[in-house]
Amino acid sequence: MWTLIQAADSANYLMGAGTAGNGNDQETNGCGIAMSHAYSIVSAFEMTYNSTTSKFFLMRNPWGVTYYSSDWNKTDSRWTDDLVAQVPHGVDPRYDQAANGLFVVPNDKFIGVSCFDSYEIGHYRDSEGYVETWFDKEDDCDDNC
Repeated sequence: MWTLIQAADSANYLMGAGTAGNGNDQETNGCGIAMSHAYSIVSAFEMTYNSTTSKFFLMRNPWGVTYYSSDWNKTDSRWTDDLVAQVPHGVDPRYDQAANGLFVVPNDKFIGVSCFDSYEIGHYRDSEGYVETWFDKEDDCDDNC
């Protein structure tokens, strides 16, 4: 999954992730993420910590705030200036999180554990004759199935 999202990130595709729930986005899950809510995947990146390279996602809550509370949250004691320098787009997750909804999630917390339930990747398919007004959607086969 991370490899697919990282390739989509390199191709500048739009990406998102969501949480399941009963329609009440005031409830949060085990990561402090709002339920029944969508988030942007800003980037998939690697970060080296204690001589080990790990995979991460830079996420954004479109509300511009977040309460992400799991590993690598804004108050995690592991954040150093050297590690912050490895986060894409000049984001400092220790401070930018509260100001604009940006936060970092490790790959092992992303899907199916406690943070997010699904992810989506939007992409252009010009080579297949698609135009800007066309789009793909799940379970929509028309006559092409």
